[in-house]
Amino acid sequence: MDVQDTPTHYQPAHELLKQLEAGTLTSEALITALLERIRDQNPAINAIVALDEHSALASAREADKQRALAGFLPRPHPRPARHPVPTGSGRGRPHGPQCPGRFMAGGSAVPGGA
Repeated sequence: MDVQDTPTHYQPAHELLKQLEAGTLTSEALITALLERIRDQNPAINAIVALDEHSALASAREADKQRALAGFLPRPHPRPARHPVPTGSGRGRPHGPQCPGRFMAGGSAVPGGA
């Protein structure tokens, strides 16, 4: 089976990057497919506790514009946070429900769980 026949969410990142660089895949199409997968799977697993789809799509469209104008793909940013959302430290720093908002303000998807 050809890699491009494999669903986007199962393809390794290096293959997706090759497709982006070759122009056979757009950032917007990639993000749209991944957001669809998140919407499909997240209700059962609750892995993403905060997600800014609008910002993710806007960033993808901007990356596509930059690639079309300059012929290159800027390094992906923002990237998902890879750690659990802090629940409190007792050190006077605010943690808890507002933390996903902090990560999202930086453009991240926030994985977590119930």
